Amino acid sequence: MKREEVYRTQYHSEHQFMGSVDTYIEFYNTKCPHSTLNHKTPDGFELLHEQRRERTG
Repeated sequence: MKREEVYRTQYHSEHQFMGSVDTYIEFYNTKCPHSTLNHKTPDGFELLHEQRRERTG
């Protein structure tokens, strides 16, 4: 986050910074695939994991 967002943006208020953090977290968890998760988003990976648990449990 520091490299992709914080160091590239000049914030004018704490409120603007906090909004930027929220937006980045939303992006990171819902739209950004991760190679360590087999190129799935964290939310997608958790959903798949939950579906597998329901089928086996």
